[in-house]
Amino acid sequence: MRLIKEKAPFLEYENNYIYKISNDKIDIELMTFGATILCIKTPDISGKKENIVLRFKDINNYAQPGYPTFGSTMCPNAGKIAGGILKIEDKVYQLSKNTGNDNMHGGVNNGAKRLWEEDFTEATDNFVKVSMKTSFVDGLEGYTGNRNIKVIYTLFKDDVLRIEFEGITDKDTYLNMTNHSVFNLSGDYSSVYEHQLLLDCDKYLYNGENNMPLEIRDVTNTPYNFLNVNSIKSNIEKFENEQVKKANGFNNAFVLKENRDIKQNALILKDNKSKRKVEIKTDFPSIVLYTGGTYNEKTVLENDLLGEPYRGIAIEPQRIPNEMNIKGSNYKYLKSTEKFSHFIEYRFSVEK
Repeated sequence: MRLIKEKAPFLEYENNYIYKISNDKIDIELMTFGATILCIKTPDISGKKENIVLRFKDINNYAQPGYPTFGSTMCPNAGKIAGGILKIEDKVYQLSKNTGNDNMHGGVNNGAKRLWEEDFTEATDNFVKVSMKTSFVDGLEGYTGNRNIKVIYTLFKDDVLRIEFEGITDKDTYLNMTNHSVFNLSGDYSSVYEHQLLLDCDKYLYNGENNMPLEIRDVTNTPYNFLNVNSIKSNIEKFENEQVKKANGFNNAFVLKENRDIKQNALILKDNKSKRKVEIKTDFPSIVLYTGGTYNEKTVLENDLLGEPYRGIAIEPQRIPNEMNIKGSNYKYLKSTEKFSHFIEYRFSVEK
């Protein structure tokens, strides 16, 4: 197991670092700005290593407004909150509105657009670990509480990457975190439209205006049913669906089955050409999938490829977005006496 720390070539931030962690098969690059996954290189069926997550050609794009948040840590709010209205018991807080009339990702001062600090690193024969930390002051973007946040990346010898999210607060608050990596298992950034998907989700979130999650619905007879392995293409083309048309693909939260075994896969993504496979486990209750319906030529990726719909699929395990306004969501805020603790685990392999 290997760990190399380098200064990042960043124009704005002097103390930005890149951490290169690897085992015999997997090479990963992390960055302290945004606590970001820059790159995950895995072998295809022939043994060729290629990056399977979207990455900007210009590293400075990660800090610039108006660009996608590839691979970054989304917090204090991974999703959206309608009207920017946060309810905690009998108190109501008005949050900033940074997307139309709503709060998204916690406002402009979110985890993806700030420089995190190294917490610690550790390398052994069986794993390599990089922990990063940041803090949000009471009242920032309307959220209550002084919050201390950590994200811990661990690459294991057996080709598993585990991300742990931790947070504490001195006042009751709301916290929802995820990683915003956008996957493309082809290795050459060709369309993910024919990627195969399996989801342990029997419900999804119906969206209203501005893709705001509003209502939990059953996946039966919808393009959101991936309880059996299907390609993204086959599900979208099988059903006429206004939400899919409006979003130019998927931009929805999927609700994982209740009382499921978190040791079992929540999601499997496969590419039939490269034979790469990613199996994802999590203890979060939902997964947001986004197939890049708004990606355009402004987004220049490595190898000079341009952004376009289906260039990748963002896979974002998290709490149910807008949960405080959704019936049956089991809304939970973070108490000052509690610790926020969740994980996402990715296993990388090749299907023979």
